[in-house]
Amino acid sequence: MPRAQLHSPLVKLLLLLRVLRWYNVLALFLAQAAVAWVVFAAGNGWLVLTDAKLGAILISSACTVAAAFLINAFYDKDKDLINKPQQVIMGRLMRQGPLLNVYLLLVVIALVLGTLASWRIGFFFLGFNGLCWFYSHKLQKLPWLREFSASWLTLAPLLAVWLHYGSWHWGFAYYLLGLWLLLFTRELWKDLTGHQGNIVFGYRTIAVQTGQGWLRQNLPLIQVVVVLGMLLWSRWQGFEFDFYYTTALAMALVCLLLSVGIAWSKASPKLDAGFKLAVTAYVLALLLHGGGLL
Repeated sequence: MPRAQLHSPLVKLLLLLRVLRWYNVLALFLAQAAVAWVVFAAGNGWLVLTDAKLGAILISSACTVAAAFLINAFYDKDKDLINKPQQVIMGRLMRQGPLLNVYLLLVVIALVLGTLASWRIGFFFLGFNGLCWFYSHKLQKLPWLREFSASWLTLAPLLAVWLHYGSWHWGFAYYLLGLWLLLFTRELWKDLTGHQGNIVFGYRTIAVQTGQGWLRQNLPLIQVVVVLGMLLWSRWQGFEFDFYYTTALAMALVCLLLSVGIAWSKASPKLDAGFKLAVTAYVLALLLHGGGLL
């Protein structure tokens, strides 16, 4: 591509959208809407569409997540030069000053809209944005805290929807547990695929601390313990195998299969596709349940 075209407004916009991972933000937006519709609005789509506060929460979440991707890319630019060289080279075509201005703008929009929804939501997004920055600045260099915090921060926008409706829902708690388990497994996979860059720049991941071999060999065993624990817990508490518990258990089994794949594969595009397919299927199952098909 000629140098003049690289500095055109359209190319810069496309590069910015790539850094912000617009496809992840859009997927999260749709997942939040699905949760609101199926879990808390009992399938009443009109109630969701006319809820202005919910709309503010969805936009605040999108801005916060986009800002988190941006600031994380800023902190990880040296490490990603080893793990994701093409992405970093494209990102460096944009100056850091404008990117930081975009980051601040997104955070301000998120806080303003969150506060307009309610003071509780406003404080929630204040903490959410702060934790996203603290993760990029500090937590992602600490083993265990890195993986746990990254997976829970990914779930935070769904928790914002839950906070908006304010009612406890055991089924949704199980649904979140299954999704968290998948996200945590994916973080471990990312640790393994980015192992070289993590070592060079001092990121103390679980894979760095325990060794790649130990993590690959023991991850399936950990997943077996999780599945057995869920079965024993349900038997002890006398829970019925309803939609939410069944899908969470099914996701635990999917994580077990993915863990076996991780144990046998050093780097495989099929595993990346497997994680994306699992998340998509999990959200789709919720939509089908809302439509009375599951």
